[in-house]
Amino acid sequence: MEEKLVLLVDSDVSSLERLQEILEKNKYQVRAVQSGDQAISFMNSTKPDCVVFEVDLPGMSGTIMYSKIRRSPELKDIPCVVCSSVGPRPVDFGTGIPVLRKDCSEAEFLETVNTAVGIAV
Repeated sequence: MEEKLVLLVDSDVSSLERLQEILEKNKYQVRAVQSGDQAISFMNSTKPDCVVFEVDLPGMSGTIMYSKIRRSPELKDIPCVVCSSVGPRPVDFGTGIPVLRKDCSEAEFLETVNTAVGIAV
């Protein structure tokens, strides 16, 4: 099976490192960026198999970034997962997008990403 590419988008370096470590340990390729603008730019040149993003990003928020992804004919079919610490509970996007808390377990995170990219768990 070819390695799947996951784009992580979060300005919190320790969170990026944790999620990247989980994914790489499970044979994913990972690219990490720290802003919505960087994410959109990367996605326009390289189509990841999944995008995992924080809602609270510098500049363009994760919510705005997600709406841009969904409005783009080239990007709209890329699965997305929210992994956020915003609010007492994560934001509900109302689109069926999986929403995880940043402190979710490694197993829950991995299962959600596997499902998003179409890997049977």
